[in-house]
Amino acid sequence: MNGFFTEIFFRPILNLLAALYNLIPGHDLGVAIILVTLVVRFLLAPFTRRSLTTQLEMQKIQPELAGIRKQYAHDREAQARAMMEVYRTRKVSPFGSLTPLFIQLPVLIALFQVLSADLASIEPRFFYSFVTPPHNIDPTLGGFLALNEPSIILGVLAGVAQFFQSRMLVIANQPEVKADDTAAMVSRQSMYLIPLVVGITGARFPAGISLYWTVSTLFGLVQQWLILKPRTATKTQVTASPPLSPPHP
Repeated sequence: MNGFFTEIFFRPILNLLAALYNLIPGHDLGVAIILVTLVVRFLLAPFTRRSLTTQLEMQKIQPELAGIRKQYAHDREAQARAMMEVYRTRKVSPFGSLTPLFIQLPVLIALFQVLSADLASIEPRFFYSFVTPPHNIDPTLGGFLALNEPSIILGVLAGVAQFFQSRMLVIANQPEVKADDTAAMVSRQSMYLIPLVVGITGARFPAGISLYWTVSTLFGLVQQWLILKPRTATKTQVTASPPLSPPHP
Protein backbone atom coordinates (compact mmCIF):
# COMPACT_ATOMS: atom_id res chain seq x y z
CA MET A 1 0.00 0.00 0.00
CA ASN A 2 1.43 3.37 -1.04
CA GLY A 3 2.77 5.33 1.94
CA PHE A 4 1.23 8.66 0.86
CA PHE A 5 -2.19 7.11 0.25
CA THR A 6 -1.99 5.22 3.56
CA GLU A 7 -1.24 8.29 5.65
CA ILE A 8 -3.54 10.76 3.87
CA PHE A 9 -6.59 8.58 3.21
CA PHE A 10 -6.46 4.99 4.52
CA ARG A 11 -5.39 5.61 8.13
CA PRO A 12 -7.67 8.64 8.75
CA ILE A 13 -10.71 6.81 7.31
CA LEU A 14 -9.83 3.62 9.18
CA ASN A 15 -9.34 5.40 12.52
CA LEU A 16 -12.43 7.58 12.12
CA LEU A 17 -14.52 4.51 11.36
CA ALA A 18 -13.00 2.57 14.27
CA ALA A 19 -13.43 5.44 16.72
CA LEU A 20 -17.08 5.95 15.76
CA TYR A 21 -17.70 2.19 15.89
CA ASN A 22 -16.30 2.11 19.45
CA LEU A 23 -18.38 5.12 20.56
CA ILE A 24 -21.75 4.16 19.04
CA PRO A 25 -24.07 2.39 21.48
CA GLY A 26 -24.57 -1.14 20.16
CA HIS A 27 -21.45 -0.87 17.97
CA ASP A 28 -23.29 -0.81 14.63
CA LEU A 29 -20.86 -0.76 11.69
CA GLY A 30 -23.56 0.56 9.34
CA VAL A 31 -24.24 3.56 11.56
CA ALA A 32 -20.49 4.17 11.79
CA ILE A 33 -20.22 4.20 7.97
CA ILE A 34 -23.15 6.63 7.75
CA LEU A 35 -21.46 8.98 10.24
CA VAL A 36 -18.14 8.74 8.35
CA THR A 37 -20.02 9.61 5.17
CA LEU A 38 -21.58 12.69 6.75
CA VAL A 39 -18.21 13.86 8.09
CA VAL A 40 -16.61 13.47 4.64
CA ARG A 41 -19.50 15.27 2.92
CA PHE A 42 -19.41 18.19 5.37
CA LEU A 43 -15.66 18.54 4.74
CA LEU A 44 -16.26 18.43 0.98
CA ALA A 45 -19.25 20.80 1.07
CA PRO A 46 -17.32 23.94 -0.04
CA PHE A 47 -15.75 22.04 -2.96
CA THR A 48 -19.11 20.57 -3.94
CA ARG A 49 -20.75 23.99 -3.93
CA ARG A 50 -17.98 25.39 -6.11
CA SER A 51 -18.30 22.38 -8.43
CA LEU A 52 -22.05 22.84 -8.85
CA THR A 53 -21.65 26.56 -9.46
CA THR A 54 -19.08 25.77 -12.14
CA GLN A 55 -21.45 23.31 -13.83
CA LEU A 56 -24.21 25.92 -13.91
CA GLU A 57 -21.86 28.55 -15.35
CA MET A 58 -20.63 26.06 -17.96
CA GLN A 59 -24.22 25.50 -19.07
CA LYS A 60 -24.76 29.24 -19.42
CA ILE A 61 -21.85 29.64 -21.84
CA GLN A 62 -22.72 26.60 -23.99
CA PRO A 63 -24.43 28.70 -26.72
CA GLU A 64 -21.34 30.93 -26.91
CA LEU A 65 -19.04 27.90 -27.11
CA ALA A 66 -21.25 26.36 -29.79
CA GLY A 67 -20.90 29.54 -31.84
CA ILE A 68 -17.11 29.40 -31.51
CA ARG A 69 -17.03 25.76 -32.64
CA LYS A 70 -19.07 26.68 -35.69
CA GLN A 71 -17.03 29.81 -36.48
CA TYR A 72 -13.66 28.04 -36.19
CA ALA A 73 -14.75 24.60 -37.39
CA HIS A 74 -11.68 24.30 -39.63
CA ASP A 75 -9.14 25.90 -37.30
CA ARG A 76 -8.79 23.91 -34.08
CA GLU A 77 -6.02 26.12 -32.71
CA ALA A 78 -8.06 29.31 -33.11
CA GLN A 79 -11.07 27.49 -31.69
CA ALA A 80 -9.13 26.47 -28.58
CA ARG A 81 -7.81 30.03 -28.07
CA ALA A 82 -11.30 31.53 -28.40
CA MET A 83 -12.79 29.01 -25.98
CA MET A 84 -10.02 29.60 -23.42
CA GLU A 85 -10.70 33.33 -23.69
CA VAL A 86 -14.37 32.68 -22.88
CA TYR A 87 -13.36 30.58 -19.86
CA ARG A 88 -10.98 33.33 -18.73
CA THR A 89 -13.52 36.12 -19.20
CA ARG A 90 -16.29 34.23 -17.42
CA LYS A 91 -13.84 32.97 -14.77
CA VAL A 92 -14.90 29.37 -15.30
CA SER A 93 -12.67 26.30 -15.29
CA PRO A 94 -13.90 23.38 -17.44
CA PHE A 95 -12.33 21.01 -14.91
CA GLY A 96 -13.60 22.76 -11.78
CA SER A 97 -16.62 20.45 -11.42
CA LEU A 98 -14.36 17.38 -11.12
CA THR A 99 -12.64 18.43 -7.86
CA PRO A 100 -15.10 16.70 -5.44
CA LEU A 101 -14.95 13.52 -7.54
CA PHE A 102 -11.15 13.43 -7.42
CA ILE A 103 -11.21 13.97 -3.65
CA GLN A 104 -14.00 11.49 -2.98
CA LEU A 105 -12.50 8.70 -5.12
CA PRO A 106 -9.54 8.02 -2.76
CA VAL A 107 -12.02 7.98 0.16
CA LEU A 108 -14.04 5.31 -1.65
CA ILE A 109 -10.89 3.28 -2.33
CA ALA A 110 -9.78 3.57 1.32
CA LEU A 111 -13.22 2.53 2.58
CA PHE A 112 -13.25 -0.37 0.11
CA GLN A 113 -9.88 -1.56 1.44
CA VAL A 114 -11.04 -1.25 5.05
CA LEU A 115 -14.24 -3.23 4.43
CA SER A 116 -12.52 -5.80 2.23
CA ALA A 117 -9.80 -6.44 4.82
CA ASP A 118 -12.28 -6.64 7.75
CA LEU A 119 -11.90 -3.93 10.38
CA ALA A 120 -11.00 -6.41 13.13
CA SER A 121 -8.19 -8.06 11.15
CA ILE A 122 -6.26 -4.90 10.21
CA GLU A 123 -2.82 -4.71 11.81
CA PRO A 124 -2.63 -2.58 15.00
CA ARG A 125 0.17 -0.44 13.49
CA PHE A 126 -2.40 1.24 11.24
CA PHE A 127 -4.32 2.60 14.23
CA TYR A 128 -3.44 5.82 16.00
CA SER A 129 -2.34 5.54 19.63
CA PHE A 130 -5.57 7.12 20.90
CA VAL A 131 -7.85 4.76 18.91
CA THR A 132 -8.58 1.29 20.26
CA PRO A 133 -8.62 -1.34 17.45
CA PRO A 134 -12.11 -2.91 17.42
CA HIS A 135 -12.41 -6.67 17.92
CA ASN A 136 -15.19 -9.20 17.34
CA ILE A 137 -16.91 -6.84 14.90
CA ASP A 138 -20.42 -7.53 13.68
CA PRO A 139 -20.08 -6.33 10.03
CA THR A 140 -23.77 -5.54 9.59
CA LEU A 141 -26.25 -2.70 9.45
CA GLY A 142 -28.94 -3.15 12.07
CA GLY A 143 -27.77 -6.69 12.74
CA PHE A 144 -29.08 -8.14 9.47
CA LEU A 145 -27.45 -6.60 6.38
CA ALA A 146 -23.83 -7.76 5.88
CA LEU A 147 -21.78 -4.75 4.81
CA ASN A 148 -18.70 -6.75 3.82
CA GLU A 149 -20.66 -8.64 1.14
CA PRO A 150 -22.41 -7.40 -2.05
CA SER A 151 -26.01 -6.24 -1.74
CA ILE A 152 -28.28 -5.81 -4.76
CA ILE A 153 -30.73 -3.78 -2.65
CA LEU A 154 -28.16 -1.18 -1.60
CA GLY A 155 -26.68 -1.16 -5.11
CA VAL A 156 -30.10 -0.30 -6.57
CA LEU A 157 -30.68 2.35 -3.89
CA ALA A 158 -27.33 3.95 -4.74
CA GLY A 159 -28.28 4.01 -8.44
CA VAL A 160 -31.74 5.47 -7.75
CA ALA A 161 -30.30 8.20 -5.51
CA GLN A 162 -27.74 9.04 -8.22
CA PHE A 163 -30.51 9.24 -10.84
CA PHE A 164 -32.52 11.81 -8.85
CA GLN A 165 -29.42 13.89 -8.20
CA SER A 166 -28.52 13.89 -11.90
CA ARG A 167 -32.13 14.58 -12.91
CA MET A 168 -32.38 17.61 -10.62
CA LEU A 169 -29.31 19.14 -12.27
CA VAL A 170 -30.53 18.40 -15.81
CA ILE A 171 -33.93 20.01 -15.07
CA ALA A 172 -32.24 23.04 -13.55
CA ASN A 173 -30.09 23.46 -16.69
CA GLN A 174 -32.88 23.04 -19.25
CA PRO A 175 -33.63 26.76 -19.61
CA GLU A 176 -29.96 27.38 -20.43
CA VAL A 177 -29.66 24.97 -23.35
CA LYS A 178 -31.58 24.11 -26.46
CA ALA A 179 -33.20 20.72 -26.85
CA ASP A 180 -30.84 19.82 -29.69
CA ASP A 181 -27.72 21.16 -27.97
CA THR A 182 -24.89 18.63 -27.71
CA ALA A 183 -24.27 19.44 -24.04
CA ALA A 184 -27.96 18.92 -23.26
CA MET A 185 -27.93 15.58 -25.08
CA VAL A 186 -24.86 14.43 -23.15
CA SER A 187 -26.48 15.54 -19.86
CA ARG A 188 -29.65 13.58 -20.62
CA GLN A 189 -27.65 10.48 -21.53
CA SER A 190 -25.52 10.80 -18.38
CA MET A 191 -28.69 11.09 -16.30
CA TYR A 192 -29.42 7.45 -17.13
CA LEU A 193 -25.94 6.06 -17.79
CA ILE A 194 -24.21 7.14 -14.56
CA PRO A 195 -26.93 5.76 -12.21
CA LEU A 196 -26.86 2.50 -14.18
CA VAL A 197 -23.09 2.19 -13.72
CA VAL A 198 -23.39 3.11 -10.02
CA GLY A 199 -26.15 0.52 -9.50
CA ILE A 200 -24.33 -2.31 -11.27
CA THR A 201 -21.02 -1.50 -9.57
CA GLY A 202 -22.68 -1.11 -6.18
CA ALA A 203 -24.33 -4.53 -6.48
CA ARG A 204 -20.90 -6.13 -7.02
CA PHE A 205 -18.93 -4.28 -4.32
CA PRO A 206 -19.23 -4.73 -0.53
CA ALA A 207 -22.56 -3.30 0.67
CA GLY A 208 -20.69 -0.82 2.87
CA ILE A 209 -19.52 0.96 -0.30
CA SER A 210 -23.10 1.17 -1.60
CA LEU A 211 -24.25 2.45 1.80
CA TYR A 212 -21.56 5.14 1.69
CA TRP A 213 -22.50 6.12 -1.87
CA THR A 214 -26.24 6.19 -1.14
CA VAL A 215 -25.89 8.40 1.95
CA SER A 216 -23.31 10.58 0.18
CA THR A 217 -25.61 11.06 -2.81
CA LEU A 218 -28.62 11.86 -0.61
CA PHE A 219 -26.52 14.46 1.20
CA GLY A 220 -25.46 15.88 -2.17
CA LEU A 221 -29.10 15.88 -3.31
CA VAL A 222 -30.14 18.06 -0.38
CA GLN A 223 -27.13 20.35 -0.81
CA GLN A 224 -27.83 20.64 -4.53
CA TRP A 225 -31.49 21.50 -3.86
CA LEU A 226 -30.49 24.23 -1.39
CA ILE A 227 -28.09 25.74 -3.96
CA LEU A 228 -30.51 25.50 -6.89
CA LYS A 229 -33.62 26.65 -5.00
CA PRO A 230 -32.88 30.42 -5.14
CA ARG A 231 -31.90 30.13 -8.80
CA THR A 232 -35.07 28.21 -9.69
CA ALA A 233 -37.25 30.64 -7.72
CA THR A 234 -35.73 33.60 -9.57
CA LYS A 235 -36.36 31.99 -12.97
CA THR A 236 -39.93 31.12 -12.01
CA GLN A 237 -40.56 34.70 -10.89
CA VAL A 238 -39.18 36.10 -14.15
CA THR A 239 -41.21 33.64 -16.23
CA ALA A 240 -44.39 34.33 -14.29
CA SER A 241 -44.06 38.10 -14.58
CA PRO A 242 -46.57 39.50 -17.11
CA PRO A 243 -45.13 41.29 -20.14
CA LEU A 244 -45.14 45.04 -20.04
CA SER A 245 -48.04 46.57 -21.90
CA PRO A 246 -47.26 49.22 -24.47
CA PRO A 247 -48.10 52.74 -23.32
CA HIS A 248 -51.54 54.01 -24.33
CA PRO A 249 -51.66 57.10 -26.43
